[in-house]
Amino acid sequence: MRKHILLGSFIIGLMVSFAVSDSAKKIALTNLQTEMRDNPEGIATIKPRFSWKIASEKPDVMQTAYQIDVADTEKNLKKRTNLLWSSGAVQSGRSVLVEYAGKPLESGKVYYWRVTVQTNEGLLIQSATQRWSMGLLNDSDWKAKWIGINDPENLKVDDQRTTLAARYLRKKFDAEAKPKRAVLYVSGVGSSVCYMNGKRVGDDVFGPLPTWYDASVSYLTYDVTSYVSKGANAIGVTLGNGRFLTMRQGGMMGFGLPRLLAQLEIEYENGKRTTIITDESWLATNKGPIVENNEFDGEKYDARLELGAWTEAKYDDSGWQKAALMDAPKGKLISQLPRLSSVT
Repeated sequence: MRKHILLGSFIIGLMVSFAVSDSAKKIALTNLQTEMRDNPEGIATIKPRFSWKIASEKPDVMQTAYQIDVADTEKNLKKRTNLLWSSGAVQSGRSVLVEYAGKPLESGKVYYWRVTVQTNEGLLIQSATQRWSMGLLNDSDWKAKWIGINDPENLKVDDQRTTLAARYLRKKFDAEAKPKRAVLYVSGVGSSVCYMNGKRVGDDVFGPLPTWYDASVSYLTYDVTSYVSKGANAIGVTLGNGRFLTMRQGGMMGFGLPRLLAQLEIEYENGKRTTIITDESWLATNKGPIVENNEFDGEKYDARLELGAWTEAKYDDSGWQKAALMDAPKGKLISQLPRLSSVT
């Protein structure tokens, strides 16, 4: 019976040095998730929850105990030093939404975790290392300003149907080196699509999702490390109306003209950090090819007005106007995780 009892953190810490038996090789931990997502960016809860499954070629294999370890570096996790949390040996078959109970987590930081499970056959199975990042948890973390184009005179109403052209906003910036990590936090309301150096960021459609904007405003978090190059870079956002601008005059609530909030955090290998924010230095135009858009009526696209490589650093934006500062929506900023699966 003794081999069926999980002896505690000491054995779990040492088990990685033991030879894995042939039986253990047929068992694996899969579907490792944080807040029901695979290695998610922008978790907003201060007590994220972990889940996993046992995959086995043998029947009737069950979990009898588990231990979760969390660290702020992969090295610390592997060595089990300076852990932010270790659950200790928990005699339980639970493997869904086990809540973090360690040291306080910080805005924007990356964390690493793994779980070790004991089965009813006395085998110890350790998962691969997983990760997640925290979103911006405090209002003071946001340095960006809400920007857009303040052109209410261009809003047209035809039989209560509202039309307004999409906005295109861009910012050139320099990176002193290839970054160690770069993260983009963005809220374009009503809806937005982001690009960096000619590449689309993420695959969200109509993101961020609509909310009651007087109560809350969603933002999305993207790891854009691979998008940023040493030297000249550019970020561009196409900003649509979504449900922030009313789709029908009379009978539908509206909150104003579309607007954008974006903050790019860049960290270099030497420890230096740079922050790119939406402010008056951004450039904007409403003279692009999307001349009308909303969720009820779809999109009207005029290919004669295409802007070319407007999301690239070398683009000539001399004809663009300075972005206007816009009032912030009344609602509290809340993190929205990117969608569970890719949109094709």
